[in-house]
Amino acid sequence: MEYIVNTNPLVMKVNYEEIKQIENKIKNKESLTEEEANYFLDFVVYATRCKVVKDFNETFEYKCDLAQSIMTYYLRSLGVETYPNSTQEAIAKDIEGHNFNVVRLNILGKDKDYLVDATYRQFFLKENCQDSKFIIHQGLILVSAHPGYFIKKEDYSLVEEFLKHGYMEMNEKNAKVYGDSFFKTKTMIRKEDIPSYQLPGSSYIKLFLKGDIHLSKSEDELKEAGLLISSDNENIKKSF
Repeated sequence: MEYIVNTNPLVMKVNYEEIKQIENKIKNKESLTEEEANYFLDFVVYATRCKVVKDFNETFEYKCDLAQSIMTYYLRSLGVETYPNSTQEAIAKDIEGHNFNVVRLNILGKDKDYLVDATYRQFFLKENCQDSKFIIHQGLILVSAHPGYFIKKEDYSLVEEFLKHGYMEMNEKNAKVYGDSFFKTKTMIRKEDIPSYQLPGSSYIKLFLKGDIHLSKSEDELKEAGLLISSDNENIKKSF
């Protein structure tokens, strides 16, 4: 497998005592520092990835629904505001379908929103991010290249960090880079019209904060399959 940008996921050695301390602060409605928020989100994404794949060399394809369910139940068990999104529900129907979360944390007394997507790297395989991926009939796109194809070179460093950690602050710049990468996969349009399928970052933010889709798995299903995240049993441990 070859990716168009460096997408090696973060592998972390989890300090469970620190995670439990952060969990307690969240449960008690206490604000976090930036460092605590980053460590917590690194854990959430890492733990989720460990549940959905056996090996971080996998592509993460077809894992977004499961990852979203695992993540959402864990965050909601702590009282964290989280907005489960679908690209086709939030942006447009005829685009690449994908599920992700927006997570809100209290940072130093102020709410801060994050785009959280543990499986976005599946859209950056080189074979799916080139002109040959398009299927066009009578001038209309029937099959589009993957979202990674539409990332601008100047945004590669931002995206590399996002692919590594699986989250980034949801500001206007970041929301636009992420949102546009999906909007531009729209089908039944002419290839020359692709540039018109974009929105301001502020519009994506408003759309993503409405996210409340039905989760693909119930909490009981995840529990039975041993896929729920918990800091109590300290079982989120993998080496690659």
